[in-house]
Amino acid sequence: MKLYWIFLVFLTINLSAKNISEGESLYKSVCFACHGKNLEGATGPKLTDVEWLHGGSKEQIINSIEKGFPEKGMVAFGSVFNSEQISDLVDFILSRQHGLRSMEYKVYHNVTVETKLDWQNQKPDKQLKLNFPRVNLNLPEVDQFGLSFKGTILIAEHLAGDYTLKGLIRQQNGFEILIDNKKLDIKFTDKSRFEAGLKLVEGYHDFEFRYIKDFKDGTLLLDLEGKGHIPISGQSIQKSMTSSHIVKANESFTITRKRIQALPPGSIIVNHQDRLSYAINPKDGSIDAVWSGKSLDIGPNIYARGQQAAKTLGKQLFDLSESIELLIDGEQRQLKFVGYANKPSPKFIYRYGADELSIESFLDDQELVFNYISSSPIEPDFKLSLPNGLDFIGAFGKREGHIFTPQNQSFFQISIPFEEVK
Repeated sequence: MKLYWIFLVFLTINLSAKNISEGESLYKSVCFACHGKNLEGATGPKLTDVEWLHGGSKEQIINSIEKGFPEKGMVAFGSVFNSEQISDLVDFILSRQHGLRSMEYKVYHNVTVETKLDWQNQKPDKQLKLNFPRVNLNLPEVDQFGLSFKGTILIAEHLAGDYTLKGLIRQQNGFEILIDNKKLDIKFTDKSRFEAGLKLVEGYHDFEFRYIKDFKDGTLLLDLEGKGHIPISGQSIQKSMTSSHIVKANESFTITRKRIQALPPGSIIVNHQDRLSYAINPKDGSIDAVWSGKSLDIGPNIYARGQQAAKTLGKQLFDLSESIELLIDGEQRQLKFVGYANKPSPKFIYRYGADELSIESFLDDQELVFNYISSSPIEPDFKLSLPNGLDFIGAFGKREGHIFTPQNQSFFQISIPFEEVK
């Protein structure tokens, strides 16, 4: 009987790991374009913290994904994926949760560094729970005070390990930080910057920040740096929101608009670091060229630049006389080009009638992936016509020869494998 229960626990753990892995694959193919590669947020909100607009329980997140928010550009994925796929996706999202949780603060009036404070027994003058947990030294409404923040820090499994708590504060006395009820050994590296080392295993850790005002400036930066970056103070969280979407060099791409030989006027070129480039037509959303290797030759000499069409370099994946055409009700149509977004991946936005269509792209190892997302409440008849002989994989639909028919018109995807050209 004991061996049976050991086997059952082992099976449950592995099933959970399998579900999370399946959910991760789905996230990387669909969700990352709006919510970021690491769930850090982009055009869509961040998915790792406590600030859930429509509820953060598994059931609430499933409901949000199934019903979508068409008015905000998120389709109802309940008509695209089955309940098991969405459950796996939410398991993955929940497995990546980390950061501050369930925090309250206490304010003690007329306390100084000299008079000190009995943090355990002294009654606070004010005590409140924070809806959005973060340390903020500017909350008290009195001039001289003591202040404590108490809550928990959640560490996801993939982030567990050694950390350095790094901070900046204008005073070197009158504050202390406790993790799991142990005071950290804080060392100042200059007048205002400090740090402390610690180890954080997976799960919840008690957190407390104690502070007695000894300087007029309430500046506080407080961040955990290790396998992940976890901002603790309000100012650190704000700073991370303005810097987290800087594109890293190994994920970068450029978007340019040039006159290209053998391609329609106004073609927009996306170049992924000279690994792969493609040209998209702003008039109808067609992909008129895809090539690996070097992107463009803008002209043979300085005088000719800007006076003659640029040339594509590298290896073409299909003939320039062909294209990946978007068909609506069986034919290629003129669309209204609204513009493009470039965080965290290229996204081209079109209108047809009162509805909106976006075409997103990204590289997944050695595949170019296109996501097509429609906001139409009434499903049009979308199809993709691809060049004869082009190797492609159609996800969430059916392939017949060079025609791809989506099973759901709100969201579909194609992947095009390519070889690197050195």
